[in-house]
Amino acid sequence: MARLNQKKYRLHVSITTQNHTEEDVLCEIELPKRATEPVTLVLLPTREQLAKLDSVFELSIYGEIRDVSGELRTVIRADGVYKTKISESRWGSELSEIVVDCVPVDLTVTCRAPVRIWTGIIG
Repeated sequence: MARLNQKKYRLHVSITTQNHTEEDVLCEIELPKRATEPVTLVLLPTREQLAKLDSVFELSIYGEIRDVSGELRTVIRADGVYKTKISESRWGSELSEIVVDCVPVDLTVTCRAPVRIWTGIIG
C-alpha cells in the first residue's frame, strides 16, 4: 500500500554499463515519504535484455517522462546503481516476469512544471 505523499514512477529507461547501453528497459521507482527511508528501484527487463546485463553489478540509468504534447516533464537519472537480487516468476513456458532489485546511490529526479501562457485580452 502506498503511503501519503509517496511518488511512484514507471517508465522505460536506458541502462549503461562499462561497455554496453541497453535501451527501453521497464523500470519502477518508488520515492519514500521521508528522506531517511530507502528508495525502491526495480528493473523489469525482458529475457534478452537480462542476458546482456546479467554479468554486471554496477550500472547507470536514465529516463524521461513526457506529457501528451511531447514536453519534457521529468528526468530520472542515477549514475551509480547496484543490482542486489534477480528473481523470475514463470507461468508456463511462454509467460514469465523477471525482477531485478537495485539500490541507487545517487538518484536524481528533476521535475519541470508546465509553462502556462496567458492568452487573455487586457483592457
